[in-house]
Formats: sequence, C-alpha cells, structure tokens
Amino acid sequence: ELKLQTSSKAEFLQKATKIKGVYVPSITKPNYNENGEIVGFSGEKVEKAFCLDLEHAVYPHTQTVGNIEAVHDRSVIEVMRGCYRGCRFCQAGFIYRPVRTKSVETLTKTACDIMVYSGFESLSMNSLSTGDYPHLKELLTSLKEKLPKNSTVSLPSLRIDSFEEYYAEEAKKNSLT
Repeated sequence: ELKLQTSSKAEFLQKATKIKGVYVPSITKPNYNENGEIVGFSGEKVEKAFCLDLEHAVYPHTQTVGNIEAVHDRSVIEVMRGCYRGCRFCQAGFIYRPVRTKSVETLTKTACDIMVYSGFESLSMNSLSTGDYPHLKELLTSLKEKLPKNSTVSLPSLRIDSFEEYYAEEAKKNSLT
C-alpha cells in the first residue's frame, strides 16, 4: 500500500510515479535524437494500468451535478470498455483492449442509483461501440422496467451494422446516435 502523504510536491510526485499507470511529465522526460525524434525516455518507467474485471471495479453510483443547465444534462454509465472490431483506423479500439463488459444486473443497479442521486431524467450508455454490447436488448428491457417512467435512455456510438429493430421501437423515448 502506497501512502501519498508528503511534505512537498516533489516528494508527492516522486511517490505517485510508483503507482501503475501514473505518468509525471516533470520526472519522466523524453530523449531526442539529432533529428528531433523521440528515441526513449529517462526517469521512471510508466507501466500501463488495466482494470481487467470491469464487473467488480469501483464505479461511482453518484455523479456531480452542476448548478447551471448543461447541454448534455444526463446521467452517464459505462457499458463496456474496448471494442470487438479492431478497425485499423481506430486508435481507441487498440488502446483499450481487451474488451471488458459488465452484467445487465450491475448496469441496471448503477443506472438506477445514479438517476436517483443526480435527479436527471435522461441516461446515456457510453462505450466505444454501444451496439456491440452483447446484452444490449436485455439491458434496455431491464432499464425500461426499473427506471422511473419519465426516464429516457440515449444510445450513442451505435454502428449501423449492430443496429436492431428493437432499438428503433424504443427510439420514441431514446436518443440514438
């Protein structure tokens, strides 16, 4: 267990570099060749941090609600991380591998909690490709049964080849992108 209480900012930053996935620019510096290209780094090595078990990962069941109206005044839940498709042009699809999902039960509970605590009437289900979530139809059915009746659900990041007729039937109350 790493304790980050320190007497100085420099000491704090040095300790923070020991946490997997933390990059401190003032400590890890790039090394350049004569052409100005990065050839390596000096300082602390940064190891990529992964949350392999998304089902049991800590996820907030509340969210900060601003005191002014925002364009996207809605609650947000993360449906899955990663993408099955591996499109060559998509950097995110490669960076966030492997694909990790949450169960319908976990997502429904999180959505209900966050909607109650935030007071929003709209929920957005986010991921790189929401339509690729393997249990999306079951999740929409579960949310329809458990969320307050005036709630709406947004499905951003739907690819046309993952679109099903059921989503269109629900679109009277949903937003599809």
